Amino acid sequence: MLQLRSRLLLMYERFEQALAHSLAEESKAGHPAPRLVAAQVISLFQLVTSEEARERVASAPADEPRNALNAWIDESAVLLAEGLAGYGIRTSASAS
Repeated sequence: MLQLRSRLLLMYERFEQALAHSLAEESKAGHPAPRLVAAQVISLFQLVTSEEARERVASAPADEPRNALNAWIDESAVLLAEGLAGYGIRTSASAS
């Protein structure tokens, strides 16, 4: 399993490099923008194959695994689109 995971990570790294290269060529954007955008896009693919996503799909009712995975993807995309500025901020109620 470790070897498979290593190959998967290498594959994602190569996808990210190729996408960053294409984005840089097409947009003429300077660094770090193309790499950052590529990393964010590829991170969504990585999340789909994560242990947490597999657990979520496995815990879904027998007729709902696709919906569970789609919900996981939608939630991840929303968090990515909205940015991480508000992630983990403690409110006065949660700080105590």
